[in-house]
Amino acid sequence: MDGELVERACGGSESAFLALVNRYLPMIRKQVAVLRRLAEDDDLAQEGLTGLFAAVRTYDPAKAAFSTYAGVCVRNHLLSVARKWSAARAIPASEIVSIDEGFDDGGILSDERDDPAHLVGKREDEKRLYRKLRDSLSENEYHVLVLYIQNFSYREIGEKTGMTPKAVDNALQRARRKLTSTSLSDG
Repeated sequence: MDGELVERACGGSESAFLALVNRYLPMIRKQVAVLRRLAEDDDLAQEGLTGLFAAVRTYDPAKAAFSTYAGVCVRNHLLSVARKWSAARAIPASEIVSIDEGFDDGGILSDERDDPAHLVGKREDEKRLYRKLRDSLSENEYHVLVLYIQNFSYREIGEKTGMTPKAVDNALQRARRKLTSTSLSDG
């Protein structure tokens, strides 16, 4: 089942990707919980989804099961981002150079991951994903889902939204059903 969804998602099916997001949310939440002390949950959750997106785009079924590969990609991406954020906090303000100042990179940006065009394309893909989530879910369901991805408990989500834990659970179940039905309706 994952293989078919990955193939469809690679072919541009947003609903197939949403189905994968729905399926792998618990794994992303666990990874975010492990790194919670290193960065903001919201940022980590978004980066977790970025890691899942990268896994979908680079998956080779001949090498591993998608669930294994996705878990490694999400974890490695989150760890990489956390390391970058930690390193950035350790840089003295006097050492930070404005991006407005011209510089010669000496070919350093030859790696595709650092290529500005690649990074812009990746960000655009992420924006499309979040727009699709927003379009597919009610505002309440979207907000509850984002908090859930950030590893908040039902009680904590309820406190932030003014909902009971049962209402939080109902909103998450509706979101899951909508994401699943969206993926099934895509050809």
